Amino acid sequence: MQIAPREASKAAEYSALGQAMIDGLNLPLAALRASLESLANELDEHDPRTSTVAGALREVSKVGRTVRELAEFSNMPTPMPLRCTAEEIVYSARHSLPQEQRRRVLVARVERQHTLNVDGPLLAKSLLRLIENAVEAGSSWVLINVRKEGDSTVFVTLNRDPGEEFDWDWAQAPFQTDKPEHIGLGLALAKRDVELLGGTLDLSRTPRGQAIAVVRVPNEPEAER
Repeated sequence: MQIAPREASKAAEYSALGQAMIDGLNLPLAALRASLESLANELDEHDPRTSTVAGALREVSKVGRTVRELAEFSNMPTPMPLRCTAEEIVYSARHSLPQEQRRRVLVARVERQHTLNVDGPLLAKSLLRLIENAVEAGSSWVLINVRKEGDSTVFVTLNRDPGEEFDWDWAQAPFQTDKPEHIGLGLALAKRDVELLGGTLDLSRTPRGQAIAVVRVPNEPEAER
């Protein structure tokens, strides 16, 4: 079925308007989050305002994440490989989290000198989404492990706490979520971006019921192998 030029023009206008609205929200949300984090650091743990500020920070982070995911879902990225270390990728993802969540991410093993030619920022975003998904599902901490396997690098995230069984294929589809406060794009974007890098994302559970995500990416882009 062909789309009439007028309808196509309207769709493009709505898409551009939506992107403009998202861009306009990004900066003030980032500023508000930074202000709340600064205030949280200044408050004593016994201050009655501490829990209020922590709650506000969580809500601002959720809104910011939704805005970010909508913007990224509407724009397919073009991978730009660069030489970086696995350590840089992992810690970039970890440091992108709010402080409260950052403390719950443990890096078990990563070879400091191991380098790969990949779009590091895009891969770090995918890891960030997997970590956010684990933390917001209620895991008390998330373990990250990195290892080399032949011509690939494998990044593994493991949730400490067992979770409920659900359909992994369903969870990776856009806008699928069982959490009313989420838009359901995190896993879909992580899968899309890992595959753009020539890699794979596999989700499963350990015998104890802990969720495990395995990201496998080539050390070199396909054109250079």
